[in-house]
Amino acid sequence: MELGERGILLTYTVVWRHHPQLSPLPLPFGYGIIRLEGADTGFLHLLYEFEEGELKAGLAVEAVFAEEREGSILDVRYFRPCREVG
Repeated sequence: MELGERGILLTYTVVWRHHPQLSPLPLPFGYGIIRLEGADTGFLHLLYEFEEGELKAGLAVEAVFAEEREGSILDVRYFRPCREVG
């Protein structure tokens, strides 16, 4: 079964303090449990490109992919809130 690149944010936390070994993105960033379209369970991944107060359970999110892909979960750099086009 193929999964979509969009999903629903089930729960999250926002990181506001820098830690040299644990800060993969500029602050603030988050960690979220995301259930992708077509999946029946969630998984943990990074959240970024969100405004303060924008994240909430039930929010639609979309994957932002790395420029060069290798066929792993790390091809997804992070998830951000879905932005409607048009």
